[in-house]
Amino acid sequence: MKRYLGPGPNFPGQDSREAKSVLAEIIAAEAARMIVERKLPPSEHWMGPAFTVSTGITVEKYLVRCHKLMLSDDEL
Repeated sequence: MKRYLGPGPNFPGQDSREAKSVLAEIIAAEAARMIVERKLPPSEHWMGPAFTVSTGITVEKYLVRCHKLMLSDDEL
């Protein structure tokens, strides 16, 4: 993230479109993983196509929302 945020403590790039996009992707991926883990039985966590497919579908859903929250229409 340092590449996108810039050096601390001020992180001059934190409001850049690139930094916001990367953060949105990280947030969406982690949210999707947590949601899918709760939906699938414990025996299917971290293995098999059900986890991979469900996570991918959920990431797509939440990535759109995260981008809308973090980036203005002008930045998109």
